[in-house]
Amino acid sequence: MHSEKLQILVELLGECYRSSEEYLFACPFCKHYKRKLSINIAKGKFKCWICDSHGKSIYYLIRRFGNYSQKQQWQSFENHVEISDFDNIFEKKVEEEQIQRIKLPEEYICLAKKNLPLDSKMAMNYLKERKIFKEDILRWKIGYCTNGEYRNRIIVPSFNRDGNCDYFIARSYTEDWLKYKNLRTLQHQKTLFSMN
Repeated sequence: MHSEKLQILVELLGECYRSSEEYLFACPFCKHYKRKLSINIAKGKFKCWICDSHGKSIYYLIRRFGNYSQKQQWQSFENHVEISDFDNIFEKKVEEEQIQRIKLPEEYICLAKKNLPLDSKMAMNYLKERKIFKEDILRWKIGYCTNGEYRNRIIVPSFNRDGNCDYFIARSYTEDWLKYKNLRTLQHQKTLFSMN
């Protein structure tokens, strides 16, 4: 069964390499160019070392990114449920719903809106230099921050099928020494969970 599960994951996520008990794939959440999504088939867990997407159910990945056949196949491997596992099943469901809901920075201003403040000029000029225009800004909901943790950075959010932000990247437009900043996923999740 281990090899069949691995085959489904390879079909879904592409080639991988093995490191001890884990397999490393390209992450479908942040799409980082290196294989940083670590999956432990025996334990049924996954974690991306770049965007910190993680979970205690590999089936979440299959359900989210797989086709009907892959979902059916995976479920056939895991159709035996012990009554003692009910708590874990419900815990997994909550985790799956929460795993990819991220809050954009409070200082985020979307560059697609009308009547932008004057301080948006630098951000807009930076995007124009890189051949990113209004259509792209509107499509990707690109914004910027002028203060806070992501000060002087372009914010490019990613949204899931439900319209919730599941990731964003922040790129400096003032040539700071740290060009890119990955969001602090756990910090944002804690903020979100405390609001619920």
